[in-house]
Amino acid sequence: MAQDTKREQPVRLPNPGAQPFVAALKTLRFFAVIFFWLAMVSMLAHVAAFVSAEWLHLYESATAPEPAAATASGPSAAETPAAAQPAPPVAAPDQLTPEQHRDRAMRYQEYTAGVLRPMRALGILSAMLLLVTLFLYLQIALLGRLSGIRPLTQALGLALVFLAAVVPWHNLFEEVRFGAFFDFAALLEIQAEHAQWSAGDLVATAGYYARFLAVPAAGVVVLALAGIQFAAGYRESVLVNE
Repeated sequence: MAQDTKREQPVRLPNPGAQPFVAALKTLRFFAVIFFWLAMVSMLAHVAAFVSAEWLHLYESATAPEPAAATASGPSAAETPAAAQPAPPVAAPDQLTPEQHRDRAMRYQEYTAGVLRPMRALGILSAMLLLVTLFLYLQIALLGRLSGIRPLTQALGLALVFLAAVVPWHNLFEEVRFGAFFDFAALLEIQAEHAQWSAGDLVATAGYYARFLAVPAAGVVVLALAGIQFAAGYRESVLVNE
């Protein structure tokens, strides 16, 4: 009689002795979810700020030069006959004058800067607390001999990469200029310079989009992958033991 070489899959049953560890992991998961979404919202706010500045052009009128005044060689308003003077432009109901565009752009700029400033600090703090929470979660799972160690380890590694991407390294190393969280004033300044770059300046253009779009977008992807791996580890370490 031929020997059946097919191995039977092990049956996984709930572990009654793991209930204290499961209760602790549930508590840590609650805080991990809060820190995850705080960091994600902060990251998405920076991506939205770049999109608004680069493609929606919400802040261009705020930095546009004032209209040039009449030159000294031309006739003044007092010298021009009243019949020859053009009538002041009247804005249509659905149109704004250049001054109104400039005022609105300035308000948008102030609102965005006011939102991104606390978001940057909140995102960095949330990334640090998320890394600590995942580390404690992994340690409790190891202590309780629970499953899901592999995805939890991957989530911890991805959270570490995300933290390295959002830490303002330029405060420690002057030559380091990259970071997922950028300064909004620096974005507007470099964007104004970017509009004057030649089409062949590919290196500067690539650095501009890498600094303000690629790195924040990569931070969103890394954080999302960390959340997916943590969810998989939570299912294996907690849900199978309930």
